Amino acid sequence: MIRKAKKSELEEILNVINKSNRNAYRAIIPKEHFIDPILNREKLEEEFNQMTFYVYKLHRIVGVAALKIEKDSANIRWVHVLPEYRKKGIGGALLGHIEKEAKRAGVRRLKAFYVFENAFWARKFYEKLGFKKSESIMVPWKGRAWVYVKDI
Repeated sequence: MIRKAKKSELEEILNVINKSNRNAYRAIIPKEHFIDPILNREKLEEEFNQMTFYVYKLHRIVGVAALKIEKDSANIRWVHVLPEYRKKGIGGALLGHIEKEAKRAGVRRLKAFYVFENAFWARKFYEKLGFKKSESIMVPWKGRAWVYVKDI
């Protein structure tokens, strides 16, 4: 079930983001630059007040994604699924839900920021959902990162 997150669920959301990030990026980010946890409670509260978080809940929260609307475009952030629940359509379902919410709000373009070139699974995920590579930036210790966009 996908629904808007509640503030009372911040600890559970934080756990999903940090566990997923650790599992996905520890192997591709040099040890001296890997930040763990990637997010703390204070920063999550700040993010929670700036964007709308959605959760995928089974018996517990297993996936998270956030949407920040800015006029006719919107940024997608914090798309994370617990490692043991990946490859089950949860991430795609979350982004499908976000796309519907964005359309309802009059958004015409979705943006997913900083999809790292060596994060092949993330690039494949966004491309499968119809996103296209747009601009790129160079991150000295991570390499190239892309902004993926989708007109809706």
